[in-house]
Amino acid sequence: MSFLPGNGRQKAGEKTKKRRRRRRILIFAAAVLLLYAGCCAAGRFRFTVTRYEISSVRSAAPVRIVSLSDLHGWTSGRDNERLLARIRELKPDLIAIAGDMLTRQDADRSREVTFSLCRELVLLAPVVYTYGNHENELAYGTDITPEFLEEQERLGRVDAEGTVLLEQIPESDEGPKKELEALGVRILNNRAVSLTVAGQPVGVAGIDNLSGTYFPYSYRMTERFLTERPEELKILLAHRPVVIREGVNLQEGLSYDLALCGHTHGGIIRLPVLGEMFRDGRIWPPFTGEESGLHKTEHGTVITGRGLGNSNWLPRIGNIPELVVVDIRPAQTTDKVKGE
Repeated sequence: MSFLPGNGRQKAGEKTKKRRRRRRILIFAAAVLLLYAGCCAAGRFRFTVTRYEISSVRSAAPVRIVSLSDLHGWTSGRDNERLLARIRELKPDLIAIAGDMLTRQDADRSREVTFSLCRELVLLAPVVYTYGNHENELAYGTDITPEFLEEQERLGRVDAEGTVLLEQIPESDEGPKKELEALGVRILNNRAVSLTVAGQPVGVAGIDNLSGTYFPYSYRMTERFLTERPEELKILLAHRPVVIREGVNLQEGLSYDLALCGHTHGGIIRLPVLGEMFRDGRIWPPFTGEESGLHKTEHGTVITGRGLGNSNWLPRIGNIPELVVVDIRPAQTTDKVKGE
């Protein structure tokens, strides 16, 4: 039996307390890391399909649109084989991409992932694509800002109505336009295209501006698109939903059948009652109609997808990556939403 003086026992007790405290801290840190890893894995290696059914008086026959956004170079299976398999099963008539398939943080890899995916998508249906902020920064070295647009106007890259002709702006080597168009993808940056889809005329326009720069650089193009060829189904692509809310929807007398958006990632973290936690740098912002899901307006139906990937360190909690499917039916059909 050994005996320690009083100060010796006190020091030994303090060491034991410190060891226990360190152990608790390590256990807590490990639990946090495991939780973080679990949340990352839950949002990284699976996706869900959300189906919407809407109606239109301009729809002569059903049209199925599969919409992708915000992939950010992520993959679902090798070469996105699981994502592609699901899209093949859905048998789309049109594939719409609402931007940010690439990511500026890992440009080379995300380009390879996007090109590989689009190489297969064009075999399934016509593919239309409008840029998000990541594609803009890779292509032009900046997002679409008032200063950028004013510079293009000074360089004469506008039409007679003041619409900036983005296709006339040279892209950097990291821009995806050349490779995507070589694959057969239609790039719609501030322009429109008329297609025959499921045996009927469908017009698609891509709007590639921020809300504050929508006027005067895009509204003439949008106005012309939505008033000409009234027999067409009218589809809008805009990476940021604010472009629809604070741009198109401010133009009186215009209507569209469907606007497809992305960008918000479904708020990244979604909590019961509180809803989407992050959106455009704000925490729990008020309801504005920019939330993910379907929103009916007097101008048309807006669907904002949660996206298929992520571009920052925050895990997607309560927010599984999403592939959006929209069936447009003749006018007598009631609008529906179905998840899988």
